[in-house]
Amino acid sequence: MKITEMLNKGLKREIKIIIPAIDLRNKLEERLIETKNKIKIKGFRKGKVPETHMHKMYSKPLMVEIIHDILKHAPHSILEKRGERSTTKPQLNLNEQELEKVVSGSTDLSFTLNYEIFPHIEVKNPSTIKITRRMINISDADIEEEIKNIACTYIETNHPAETGDRITIDYLGTMNDKPFKKNMAHLILGEKRGIFPPSFEQYLIGKKSGDHIQIHLTFPPEHEPKSLANQTAIFEVQVKKVAQPNNTQIDDAAAQEVGFKSLSHLRDIVKKRMTSQCNSIINQEVKYQILNALDKEYQFEVPETLVEIEFKNICQQISELQKTDLQEKDARNEYYELAKRRVRLSCILSAIGQEAKIIIKNKDIQHAIHTQIHQDPKNKQEILTLLRNPTAIIDLHALLYEEKVIQYLLEKISIKEILPENLKNDES
Repeated sequence: MKITEMLNKGLKREIKIIIPAIDLRNKLEERLIETKNKIKIKGFRKGKVPETHMHKMYSKPLMVEIIHDILKHAPHSILEKRGERSTTKPQLNLNEQELEKVVSGSTDLSFTLNYEIFPHIEVKNPSTIKITRRMINISDADIEEEIKNIACTYIETNHPAETGDRITIDYLGTMNDKPFKKNMAHLILGEKRGIFPPSFEQYLIGKKSGDHIQIHLTFPPEHEPKSLANQTAIFEVQVKKVAQPNNTQIDDAAAQEVGFKSLSHLRDIVKKRMTSQCNSIINQEVKYQILNALDKEYQFEVPETLVEIEFKNICQQISELQKTDLQEKDARNEYYELAKRRVRLSCILSAIGQEAKIIIKNKDIQHAIHTQIHQDPKNKQEILTLLRNPTAIIDLHALLYEEKVIQYLLEKISIKEILPENLKNDES
């Protein structure tokens, strides 16, 4: 076997492999002898079939089998000898016009492998990473406000919508005469957690069920996704329902009506739930800071093949959510940069995990599945059905691996605990 490197540019590789015809013929002779001693042919004793007869009957199918085995196993063995890891399955190029001559044993078997390798990453000391973590600070007033939201019921009304009312709308958003968002929304007017900017909700004040309005809106600079920031959109809005809050007195009876033993029990559950939610938000903030730090710390060429795959996945997900074909150049550029970041971070976390000897065991996967079912028991069968898909298990493995690497880094980096109100001062 002769191996020649045709291309070595950045992470791209092209390898030419030649298997001399003499080597193929030698392999064929070995295979013919093996076959001769195994098969039974009418009119001949076992192992006594003449060579000319064996060649006539078995040379072509056995040579095809030999070539198939070479093409199947060569890429892995060649990359292993070269100490390289391909990001995807190497592309094998074969001159099919010469294949008949190769099968006959008169011509060398020649093919090329095109692939991209993972970058070599020198893992740096993570102790230089410095981040902040907000301390949980849930007040009694926060708990009471959440209890009020849980116990509060709404009564449909024909009155004009006011701050605090719940309004249900159908809307279609367009930008440059192209639809980008169509959905139904339930909004509590004046609530900080509204999905639209405050200026959008202002147009809904005073509107009643059945009203149709057109809203011209410019998204604020900080709006997510960034592709909509500072952009002007037109929303066609149909008001479906307006409902006013029924301010019921919050006591043991009200708590029992919404499924709790008492007001005290409701308060305990709400506090635990809010604490869990805060922990989840804070953990995501911490993870985001770590990933940002790694993204700045490591600079290297990222594999284009993986970036293209990730870019297509992002575009598909965004298109399904926003019902758009993503033709806008700015949006596509933003998502391509996001794809590059994700691939870069994946390579970094993989390198850190390898150095830390982090592995995901089968019991880790089983524990994650059981946790997911425990959190969502109603959809147990759907979860199990989904996880029978090998791709879903691969995705779960990648997620668990990332989480383990993040936990490893949390033990090494510098973390400053701060109160929520001190966050802005600390960052400035």
